[in-house]
Amino acid sequence: MTILRRTTRGRTSRGLLVGLVAAATAAALPGAASADAAPGAPAAEARSTAVVDAASVTLVTGQKVTVVGHGSGPASYLLQPAGPGDDGVVSWQLGAGADHYVVPIDALPFLGKGLDASLFDVTALARDARSAGGAAQTRTQNPVAARLDARPGARIPVTLAFTAGTTPTAPPGVTLTSVTGSSAQGYLDPGSGASFARALRQRIGADVAAGRKPGSTPLFGGLTSLAVAGAATAATVTPHYPLHILQLTATDALGAPADGDAIVLNNDAIAREAADVPIVGGVGRVAVPAGDYTVATIFPAWDAEGSLTDLREVTQLDVTVPDTGAAAVDLDARTATASVSLHTPRPSTREVTALDVERFDATARSAFGLGVETWSDAAFAVSPAAAPSVGRVQFRARFDTVATDPADAYRYDLAFSADHIDADQAYSADPRLLATVHHRFSADPAADPGASLLAGPFDSGYLSGTEEVSGYTFLTLPQRLTEYVQTYPGSTWSESVSDSTGMVHGEPRAFAGGATYDIDWLHGPLAPTLGVHHTDEYDYTCLMCTAGPVALLGYETLGDSTPDHLGFSFLPPALTVYVNGQLAAENDYPSAVLTGVPTGAATYRVVLTTDSGGDPGVSQSTHTVTDLTVHSPAVPDPGSTLPPSQACGGAPDGTPCQILPALNLSYDLATDPTNTSSSPVQAMAVTVGHLSYDGRGSTAPITSLAVRVSFDGGTTWHRAAVSGAHGHYAALWDNPASAAGTSPMLQVTAKDALGGSVTQTVTDAYTVAAAPEHGH
Repeated sequence: MTILRRTTRGRTSRGLLVGLVAAATAAALPGAASADAAPGAPAAEARSTAVVDAASVTLVTGQKVTVVGHGSGPASYLLQPAGPGDDGVVSWQLGAGADHYVVPIDALPFLGKGLDASLFDVTALARDARSAGGAAQTRTQNPVAARLDARPGARIPVTLAFTAGTTPTAPPGVTLTSVTGSSAQGYLDPGSGASFARALRQRIGADVAAGRKPGSTPLFGGLTSLAVAGAATAATVTPHYPLHILQLTATDALGAPADGDAIVLNNDAIAREAADVPIVGGVGRVAVPAGDYTVATIFPAWDAEGSLTDLREVTQLDVTVPDTGAAAVDLDARTATASVSLHTPRPSTREVTALDVERFDATARSAFGLGVETWSDAAFAVSPAAAPSVGRVQFRARFDTVATDPADAYRYDLAFSADHIDADQAYSADPRLLATVHHRFSADPAADPGASLLAGPFDSGYLSGTEEVSGYTFLTLPQRLTEYVQTYPGSTWSESVSDSTGMVHGEPRAFAGGATYDIDWLHGPLAPTLGVHHTDEYDYTCLMCTAGPVALLGYETLGDSTPDHLGFSFLPPALTVYVNGQLAAENDYPSAVLTGVPTGAATYRVVLTTDSGGDPGVSQSTHTVTDLTVHSPAVPDPGSTLPPSQACGGAPDGTPCQILPALNLSYDLATDPTNTSSSPVQAMAVTVGHLSYDGRGSTAPITSLAVRVSFDGGTTWHRAAVSGAHGHYAALWDNPASAAGTSPMLQVTAKDALGGSVTQTVTDAYTVAAAPEHGH
């Protein structure tokens, strides 16, 4: 039997949001997955790819992007601003399965003129972050140092080139590690994004003040190129069709020739042509096959302070390139006459305005995505366009606004969609369609209180992926927030919460207009989970499945009291797997793919540990041990066949995937928003079930549940009183006066009729409130 770390054609999968972040779920160094096993036991293959499904990267200007895979489906992109003053980003993907780029608006004048596109290829950056993570963490390292290095946006190695004869000097936010002539090596520090962005805005402002086009003057100290080290160079293209010249003429809002980039793609079949065409001096040229095309660009404008003042998006959906002669298209910012605005029933301030163009070609198998997300209050306008004659378009407007008075603690999250770009871009929230969502955010009292709520529509028809965006008004945990949600038919609503300890993601929900919902986030005890997977919209990768001789065994490292919440913790994980009592895998990340396992009955034991290593920013759930035993049946259970909409990574082609009857625990502890209890009698609801996807999975009866609590670090244990049946239980125990100000351990054990079991032990599961001080 060999151990593999699943890879899926260079893309990640959503179902194992396990370990998620860059280095946090480290890939093992060659040989690191090996284990001293008994003769005949499975042996680890020395490979360094990790089974992870998302990673967070910090762009050169400080924005954070988390790339979340969905099996074989399009990924999601979770965008967080660098902070107040961030103008926003432009994102694009040139066809289904292509790399996704997220370029800060303030970097656009320098794209290809000092800043290489590799700095903004978040698909590649996330992939590099995952593969590089193993070098940052081993079992013998200081776990606190490993955790800190694993936070989103680890250092990005870069290469720099300068004008001939120039001695290289480090640009803001870059540390040089070596210099050779007029070139250098170094790295980007994610903590320096603000200084780099400030320097870009200063250059833009200086150009505007002098009457020059933004980006006209060279970047810092003669810098001619800043690129990710080892980034792939453009491949030589061999044309398969006769080519014809398409000339692009760009004119800005003042009637002057504009510089920039335009996207050109073939509407008959994107595979024939999809290109980013540079425009210099108002003119760009590209050789393309004959056919129907979409051409799109944006025109940003800044003031002498380097602040964004105006943003215009021009899209032409039906440009004909004949099979004889050349063709030309005018891109004129002055045709962007439809100003974007939003009215909300209650007073609110716009924080996020996002416009997406999803252009499907005639084959309907591929689509180009262009998105503009701005956190600025700059004027925003688009050029109207009728529904195209070839293929189709989906134009989407998204808004995030916050209460004008922050004390009111509400926000609006709205999305609208159309099959054309309307001349009227004035949107209004419809009270009949608004859902009211009451969010309650809990927090570890030792953690950094800053957090973000990221939100956006989830649309499985978006082939270029969907985005969740955070505003720049960050949460201060613990907190309550009322959110008014309105989205368009055919979409659901997707949300995540990111804080200093990790990220939790909820399944997309269909919020109904006029209805009210309550959602708890980060309410403890926080612990690894298999989650609850109701929807068939997400393309998950099965966490616990077998497919012939292959077994997938893994956990999400962070779950809270809401059963469908799952995500990743920055606490370093360690996974040990046994097959029929023999050691099979020992990984520094929370999943493994085994090959050569028995195709019939077998017993799997999966032990996952997470540990804070004494990190002062973590005082609850500081150490967890999840010990699962699950039996694969001799004869497959038809009710446990993985739905075809879900992924079974690593399975042989055509081999049915069977969901293992793995037990899962979910808790709801009666504590306050700091996960602290002041009650002498402690109550906790426990839900026990089996891993399932879209209703498929084991329905074996739950036979027992036991809950124990320790107030002395595990030396002695006290059994809680448990009542309930059929997977739904309530546990009660005493919080003695002697425990005031301490954090007890919890241990929960569940068993089923198949002989399966799970025991989860959580150190510092919650806090018992300190005894009140008596005044004089």
